[in-house]
Amino acid sequence: MTCYKYFSNKTAIAKYIIEDLFESGAKAYKEIYNSDIPYEEKVKKLVELKISNTHEMSQELLDDIYKYKDEELYETIENIKKKMIGIYLEDIREAQKTGEIRNDIKPEFMLYFLNNLTEMLTDQQVVGIYTNPEQMIAEVMNFFFYGIMPRKNTKQ
Repeated sequence: MTCYKYFSNKTAIAKYIIEDLFESGAKAYKEIYNSDIPYEEKVKKLVELKISNTHEMSQELLDDIYKYKDEELYETIENIKKKMIGIYLEDIREAQKTGEIRNDIKPEFMLYFLNNLTEMLTDQQVVGIYTNPEQMIAEVMNFFFYGIMPRKNTKQ
């Protein structure tokens, strides 16, 4: 009952939680992105952050948003996605300008790949291949940064 003193209904509570998760996630993202570590390490930490944030949303909340099509919650999520996509694309373009990542790959493709990469890292079939999450994330990051071709002039 106390909740309804501050919120008009269940949707208002869920919306508040979603917006709070976004704000804290955006703050954590910027802290990592603006940190003074190599770009490769930033991306690794950002993928780990996204996985962590994914686990913070309960299945019930996701069902309310997507399965039961709560329009207000769906709209809230879509607005947050648009904001984050804008931030990510701006940061990728900046990294291209500074030479931290290649210029010949479209930022939208990199973003698409990274989003699907984090989904892959939560897939139980992929998770089952590895003995621990650190091993899996390291291999995925190596694959993302270096592909399948051997690197020249580095120790394998």
